[in-house]
Amino acid sequence: MTKFKEKTEALRLRGLGYSYSQIKKAVKVSKSTLSVWLEKYPLSDARIRELRDWSAERIEHYIATRKRNRENFLKKIYGLERTKILPFSEKESAFSMLTYKRGFGHGTCNVILCDSATAKRVFMGLQVIRDFFSATYSSKGPVA
Repeated sequence: MTKFKEKTEALRLRGLGYSYSQIKKAVKVSKSTLSVWLEKYPLSDARIRELRDWSAERIEHYIATRKRNRENFLKKIYGLERTKILPFSEKESAFSMLTYKRGFGHGTCNVILCDSATAKRVFMGLQVIRDFFSATYSSKGPVA
């Protein structure tokens, strides 16, 4: 028994309700070793729920995953909409002009176009941008 001190410490921590991960960090042994040492010392169902439901790492991981999924979704939608709107042909680019003016605290957009197909694509793009910013920003600031 070369790890007598580690095993004793692991048993003490398990008695206090520590999880395998917490004991692993404190004692510096593998989870498989802890599994062998502590198989006769299970945690109560209430303690397992407490560790699982209120783990700060789990909550942070959940938030990061939701953020990553949202960003991936927005990239996908942006890519799909961009293929519908862009690129303009040389003809459309030459005869299209998009200007942005500020007036009375609200942005206005004037579009001078050569044909209805180009107009439709530009207005679709502007609508996508407007909808995106309407959903992203509320009157209280950015939505998380």
